[in-house]
Amino acid sequence: MPKPPKRKSRAPQLHDTAASECNLPDFSAPKYKLLHLGDTALAVELGDGIDRAVSAQVLALGRRLKQKCLDGVTESVPTLRSLMVCYDPLVLPAAALVAHIDELMQGGLEGSEASGRCWSLPVCYDSAFAPDLEHAAARTGLSAAQVIERHSALTYHVYMLGFLPGQAYMGDLPPELVLPRRESPACGYPRGHSQSRPR
Repeated sequence: MPKPPKRKSRAPQLHDTAASECNLPDFSAPKYKLLHLGDTALAVELGDGIDRAVSAQVLALGRRLKQKCLDGVTESVPTLRSLMVCYDPLVLPAAALVAHIDELMQGGLEGSEASGRCWSLPVCYDSAFAPDLEHAAARTGLSAAQVIERHSALTYHVYMLGFLPGQAYMGDLPPELVLPRRESPACGYPRGHSQSRPR
């Protein structure tokens, strides 16, 4: 009796072909992987850590995909190290989308970051709104004023939005302000506060 055909797995699959994982070291054709997220989305992974160069590639791919105006692509969502591409499989089959993405990747992504909007956010460092300020100063060996000076002197890069609508994941802190998580997390942060967290 003939064996029945094997059913295809519906679990997330790593698209592991020469087209999806390029062994080219230069920025013009970055190494990447495709991960299928069900049957209506896939993720284009461009790195395995938080890195400005990887973020630039993610954003550049998002722009190029938008410029291509593919019928069936419903949304693209940048993350820390990947671009999630949502699509309608009845309009754009997965294999066709993979081919389009591979074409974009092989064509190269621009090596410089595109100019974006710069937002100025008011921050209050009063003890009522910055309960961790003295703790951070003690851990770094800096004064509270020096922590404020270093924390507020930078222009931060927004890597992604998520968790809550509009919540920005920003980087990068000066090395002297990068601290491990507290052994006992503080509670009762006021509404609208910002936090600095370890990677």
